[in-house]
Amino acid sequence: MSDQAKDLIARLLVKDVSRRYTAADAFNHPWIQNVQNIVDTSIASDAFDNMKNFMEAVDFKKATLIYLAAKLPEQCIIELRQLFIMIDINGDGRITSDEFQKAISEYKIDYTKQQMQDLIYMLDTNNNGYIDYTEFLAGCMKSKIYLKEDYLKMTFAYFDKDKSGFITREELHKVLKSEDGLNIPDREIDKLIKEVDFNHDDKIDYNEFLTMMRRDLKGEEAEKAIRQATLSAPGIKEALKK
Repeated sequence: MSDQAKDLIARLLVKDVSRRYTAADAFNHPWIQNVQNIVDTSIASDAFDNMKNFMEAVDFKKATLIYLAAKLPEQCIIELRQLFIMIDINGDGRITSDEFQKAISEYKIDYTKQQMQDLIYMLDTNNNGYIDYTEFLAGCMKSKIYLKEDYLKMTFAYFDKDKSGFITREELHKVLKSEDGLNIPDREIDKLIKEVDFNHDDKIDYNEFLTMMRRDLKGEEAEKAIRQATLSAPGIKEALKK
């Protein structure tokens, strides 16, 4: 760990509240400012492209990505964390509409005003008027990350509360209407089940879950992601034993 990073941590851990660094102080610290300078423009372009996929995804997939975003190890999200810091101009830990619009302009992302508004609306899954850090990670996450077998098994198990190897309507209701879920109305959850339940048995098995997670990927991207992440996906009962 660098001396600058240690200095920032020390200032954030000061017991005296009057002397402790605020979010704005931390944002302006040299270590944070230096981090901003190493973000490649291509990272931002890829991130905004991934946001479009997130916007087009079914709500179940969005909920899966939000859960996963909160669980990913730091090494998987370093670039996205740096990008978030750059967009979050005032360093308050959330992205406003103005900050988002400025980022789109600076990175020369080809969005119309309506597309930008739609994207902010879809990313703001908790409806607080901002794009929070976890929402940002979920929206920007690369398919090669979320299609890794370990992460797929972990997220499926999160929904499959009774470990039966299936996600039932009741389990999906429980998760998607929880405080940390998307707070989706009952009628929308019923519709969501039908979109993912391809064999019409009123529950979601692991293969159906995989198919949903592979959706919205196009052409070569889809083939590459599936080949890298789920080359030989086992059945869920066998997978969960590992």
